[in-house]
Amino acid sequence: MPQFKNPNNPEQPQVGVYMWKCKKGDKEEILYVGRAGKRKTILPRGTLFRGASEAQKGGKISTDKGKSLDVDFIVGCAIQIFEENGWKCYWEHIDNDPDKEKDMCKKHYPILQNGNTRVLPKFKHKNEYDWNDNEIDRATKLLKEDLKDKL
Repeated sequence: MPQFKNPNNPEQPQVGVYMWKCKKGDKEEILYVGRAGKRKTILPRGTLFRGASEAQKGGKISTDKGKSLDVDFIVGCAIQIFEENGWKCYWEHIDNDPDKEKDMCKKHYPILQNGNTRVLPKFKHKNEYDWNDNEIDRATKLLKEDLKDKL
């Protein structure tokens, strides 16, 4: 079960940047760097909300009419895969400025992203299948294969 290192420091909802990292022994990998609060919404959604959504794999396997895997699904699967392989995964709020997401990606080199904060195409599996909620096992199997060299 992933852990949330500082869920109320700062008090949530808080805009900013957060990361998912995994540790196993003396090894540490940064999985993902994300941001929250850049866009104005009716209900404020902070970094903790985003992290919790990802830990639960979001609401759907795909949010673009089945063309590619959803980011929350990808991050949640990666967390699950790492933990199944003996890693401990942690969410952490790391900055209050959502505009620093790109800087943090360049600083930490997350496994799932490039330096411009985008999820790498190999994890999105764009246009490989008509992704729907019945394809969770297939998608999880593909993501395990994608991550095998990092485990």
